[in-house]
Amino acid sequence: MLLAPQWLWLFIVIIYMYIRQPKRSRYAVYMNIAVSMVILALSRPVYDAHSVALPVHGSDVIVALDLSYSMQAQDLKPNRLDVAKRLLATVVTHDFNDRFGVLAFTSNAIILSPLTRESELLLHLVHRIDERMVITKGTSLLPALKLARSMSHAKRPKVLLFTDGGDADSYADAAAFAQDNHLQVSIVMLATPMGTTLPLEDGTLLKDRSGKLVVTAENRAIEAISRATGGAYLVQPDAATLITLLQSQYRDDFSAETTLMQYGELFYLCIAVALFFFMLAHTYLGSMVHVKIAALLLLLWGTNTQAGVLDAYHLYRAKAAYRQEHYLQAARHFLHVDSAEARYNAAVAEYQSGAYENALALFESIASNQVDFKAKLYYNRAICNIRLKAFDRARENLVKSLTLKFDREAYENWRHIYNATRNSLPLPPHNKAKRHDEDSSASSDKHPAKEGGSSNMNVAASASSSTSDSGAKTSTEAMLSFSQNRVKLSSKQYELINQRGVHETTPW
Repeated sequence: MLLAPQWLWLFIVIIYMYIRQPKRSRYAVYMNIAVSMVILALSRPVYDAHSVALPVHGSDVIVALDLSYSMQAQDLKPNRLDVAKRLLATVVTHDFNDRFGVLAFTSNAIILSPLTRESELLLHLVHRIDERMVITKGTSLLPALKLARSMSHAKRPKVLLFTDGGDADSYADAAAFAQDNHLQVSIVMLATPMGTTLPLEDGTLLKDRSGKLVVTAENRAIEAISRATGGAYLVQPDAATLITLLQSQYRDDFSAETTLMQYGELFYLCIAVALFFFMLAHTYLGSMVHVKIAALLLLLWGTNTQAGVLDAYHLYRAKAAYRQEHYLQAARHFLHVDSAEARYNAAVAEYQSGAYENALALFESIASNQVDFKAKLYYNRAICNIRLKAFDRARENLVKSLTLKFDREAYENWRHIYNATRNSLPLPPHNKAKRHDEDSSASSDKHPAKEGGSSNMNVAASASSSTSDSGAKTSTEAMLSFSQNRVKLSSKQYELINQRGVHETTPW
């Protein structure tokens, strides 16, 4: 595995120079090899070592995103809302300590994401907002602050308010509420003092009832909220400023554990080889060591071959034991292979043996940046939690899995336990851990699903089953709509944020 593969493009220069050399002397060959090893070292080759559980402490940060129509103004390019989304995306991907929750508001407010440390989920949800579906136009801060207070049990949660300030002359009521409920509100002002007009879909400019052009600009009246709560007032800040602000406001609102993958570095071997060939290129040893070089390469190849043979042996024994339903034996052999995929298969084998706690611990020890693989990890964690009667955690993991990638089995299981409040809830229809190679998101009527799911591991002999796309939709109380392989806001959420639209007569 390479942690910095962007350096590999330098090999193009090496290859070009090597081809252009009319006579490839011993010196040129050795120097090309030395430089190639340096490039490979810069790419940081690593091997999987082990995962370490580390304690994590951080603050609760609620991001309130203004979706009012004035956020479509283009005094900030491309518009205020897009600038807010970009800032939010950068902050949540660079702040590794805090938990973020996201709500959206106009005249009303809704939760887009509860507090979580999963930046991928937040990014998917924020980027799926379709502001064209929001028919309310005005801005009301009090509902947003009330909802923000309900999202966290911390003594003093932080609120980042991405807005242009609305159009109110005074925010005394919002400031009083935030102060009384111990919110620390920082304003991220996304508007210019001069302001701009608002274009409509037909190409004309927005006008008020008297026919005058509507100009939306920075409303500094909102600064009263940040002053009353000890927050900050930031005008068009960059992401670095926001991250610095959050660090300066740090407090221990929660404690948890995170899994850190520790890699074994191999760059020093590349540097050693580079120095060796550099020495050959500049000394008389270069003409005398061809046989020794060949012997060294054979020795290194033999070492790698030995490790590869051992891995192949354990994988063969693991697959054979799994096919014979000797799951614990299969898990032991899989754990002898040092890779994330082998640990994944060991976890599935533990699940098949009924050791659900061990399986859950293994699934939670695996870290990955691949969206599809991470979605399967969340799905299998949910299935383990269902077996252990931890339905709240199962729901949370299923939502995370569906947020990253739509999967029919995960969706049906989520529907099944959506309103689960009792430990006596029957098992959902699909209650087997998902194989590495299984993906039921692309369903087919030609291969109906088996009752109870299939045997879900990438070493299983049978082919994975898939499910049909037909089926009843979730009830209107469900707050997420899972389709098109990515989560998006549901019609219910748009209904909630738009429900005050009928009362808006002069929203600007």
